[in-house]
Amino acid sequence: MKKMRGTSYQSGRWRQHFFPILIWGAALAGIVLMFRHRSQSFEVVGFAQGQMRQIAAVRTGRLKGIHVDLFQEVKKGDILAELNDEELLAELETAQGDIERLKIELMVTADKLRTDAAERNSDRLVDEQRFSTNMEEARLRVLELKFTLVADKITLKDTELRMASIQKLVEENNLSAYNLQQPMLDRDLLLEKIANTEKTLRQAEQSLTLAQEQRQKFLQLNVVYPSLEKNLAMIDNAIQVQENTIEQLQVRRKSLILKSPLEGIVSQILSRPGETVTVGIPILTRAETKPREIIAYASEGQANRMKVGMEVEIVKNSQPPQVAKSQIIRIGPVVETKPEMMWRNPNIPERGRPCMIAVRPGMNLIPGEKIQVRGL
Repeated sequence: MKKMRGTSYQSGRWRQHFFPILIWGAALAGIVLMFRHRSQSFEVVGFAQGQMRQIAAVRTGRLKGIHVDLFQEVKKGDILAELNDEELLAELETAQGDIERLKIELMVTADKLRTDAAERNSDRLVDEQRFSTNMEEARLRVLELKFTLVADKITLKDTELRMASIQKLVEENNLSAYNLQQPMLDRDLLLEKIANTEKTLRQAEQSLTLAQEQRQKFLQLNVVYPSLEKNLAMIDNAIQVQENTIEQLQVRRKSLILKSPLEGIVSQILSRPGETVTVGIPILTRAETKPREIIAYASEGQANRMKVGMEVEIVKNSQPPQVAKSQIIRIGPVVETKPEMMWRNPNIPERGRPCMIAVRPGMNLIPGEKIQVRGL
C-alpha cells in the first residue's frame, strides 16, 4: 500500500514539473528560431532607379536649337535638338548646279551623236542615241526632283520649328497670334509644293523605268556602237556620282535631327544653341518616368545573406505606405562605395554590396527616392 502511494506521489510530482519544462523548452526553441531567422533576414535601404539615356550628336556641328525644356515630358520620336543645316543646304545647291551642268553636257553630246549618225547615215545609230539620251535625261530629271525634295523638306522642318517657337510664345502671352499667320502660310505652300514634287517624281521614275526598258530591248536586238557608249559613259558616271550624293545627303539630313528614343523626362540640358557639339558628347539627358528596378546596398555583414532569387519585401514610406513582395534579380560582384545620398553622415563614406530588385507593377515610385528592402 505504501509502495503504491509512493509511486502515485512520484508520478504526480513528475507531471507537475513536466509542463513547465515543456513550456520552457518550447520558449527556448522559439527564441533560437527567432534569432536564427533574424540572423538570416536583413533590412537595407535602396533607391528607385529608372534608365537614363544621354542624347549625343552623331556628327560634329553647331547646335541650331534645343526644342525641349528642362523636366519636360517627351514621347518616343519627339524632336529634342537639331544641328545646323547650312552646310547641307550649301552642298545641295552645289549638287543642283552639277545637275544643270550635266544637262548641258548631255545636250551637247546628243547633238554631236546626231551629227555623227547623219554623217554615217545609220538609222540604228540614231535610234541607239535616242534611247540612250532619253534614259540619261530621265535619270537627270529624277535626280533634280530628289534634290529639290530634300531642300524643300529641310526648309519645311525649319518652318515648323519656327512655328512651334512662336506658338509657345503665344501660349505664354508674350506674342500675338498674328505672328503665326506668315509661318503657317509658308508651311502650307511648302506642303503643297512638296506634294506636287513627289507626284512629279513618281511620274519621272516611271518614265525612267520605261526608258531603261526600251533601251535594253533595243540593245538586245541591235549592234552597239562603241563610240556612242564611250561618249555617254562619262556622263553616266557623273550621274552615278550625283545619285550617291543624294543618298548621302538624305542620311546626313536625318542625323541632324535628334529624336527621343523612348518616353521620359528631360533631366539635364548640357549644351546651348550656337555651341559646337562633337560626336559622342552628350547634349541632353532623358530619364524614364517609371523606375524599373531598385538598387539596394547591403553592409559587409549582410552581404553573404543575399541570394539571387531571394524573396524580399519593398516598402515605400508614403501615405498610405506601399508594400509589395519582390525578389533579388542580380547581385553586384564586389563591395563598393554607396551613393553619397545613402550615407548616414555626409562626411563619412559608406560601403556595401549592391543588389538589384525588380519593381512590381502597380507601385508608384519616383526615380531616386529611398525604398526600404526587407529580407523574408
